[in-house]
Amino acid sequence: MIDCLKCQHYYVTWDKDFPHGCKGMGFKSRHLPVFAVRRSTPNMPCQFFQKKNAPRGLSSKAGRASSCNDPVLISQKRRFKGAKAGL
Repeated sequence: MIDCLKCQHYYVTWDKDFPHGCKGMGFKSRHLPVFAVRRSTPNMPCQFFQKKNAPRGLSSKAGRASSCNDPVLISQKRRFKGAKAGL
């Protein structure tokens, strides 16, 4: 099944009655758009699904101090863990 949260066309609306939207098909829904598509075309998957692109220049481990070899960040992380354990 297609995951709307991974689609470029999916968005969250400000409408509390219809919180899910699909820019590709141009509608808002109470449920994820994939369910409306499956009801209207039971034998076909969504024809507008396009997987979201990853942000440029970022890897899956970007921003994590554990994947960094910087000794200052590592010592700060250890100090934070020690202070947290003392609470």
